[in-house]
Amino acid sequence: LVGDLMTWFYEYLAGIRPAPEAPGFQSAMVKPYVLGDLTHVNATLDTQYGRIASHWRKTGEELTLDVTVPPNCQAVIAVPTLGKANPVITEGGRTIWQNNRFNEGHPGISAGRPDGDWIAFTVGSGAYRFVCR
Repeated sequence: LVGDLMTWFYEYLAGIRPAPEAPGFQSAMVKPYVLGDLTHVNATLDTQYGRIASHWRKTGEELTLDVTVPPNCQAVIAVPTLGKANPVITEGGRTIWQNNRFNEGHPGISAGRPDGDWIAFTVGSGAYRFVCR
């Protein structure tokens, strides 16, 4: 039972899971679920490629998601939109999603697309700070 709870915490609340097409965490997905009155989650997972970290904090109508992707890895990071129809998302202070489209030219981020109640970005290794307003 404890193992199931830990899996749920990592895979759903923190959103850390291997990409379905590439198990083993060289390619990962970080897709956190923001539930109820929960205001923050902080988790790390050590893999054979290095540490993946996911930390999110909800303050009012704003969500900040910090993600670390290990060297020589890639990830899809799905930023929760908090139910907003037209969210504005920044990464590192630069707007990367606005008017329901991806703003290209951001280092390390190669694509952005809607994914239900998330906006998913394809990224390389590095540390990222996404803010959804």
